[in-house]
Amino acid sequence: MQKIIQLQLSPQEASDHAFIQRQIAASEGIDPSGVTGFTILKALSMRARSNPGSI
Repeated sequence: MQKIIQLQLSPQEASDHAFIQRQIAASEGIDPSGVTGFTILKALSMRARSNPGSI
């Protein structure tokens, strides 16, 4: 089943596929092996969020 979830990650965390998989599993209460894939829909830095005109 596909779900849309929101995670807040640092740039270093966002570059680590295994870390993201573990975070998804933790947020859904499942084993990491149950996460078969994911797609990042949107990535914004804190600077971009505070200044929408800079995007």
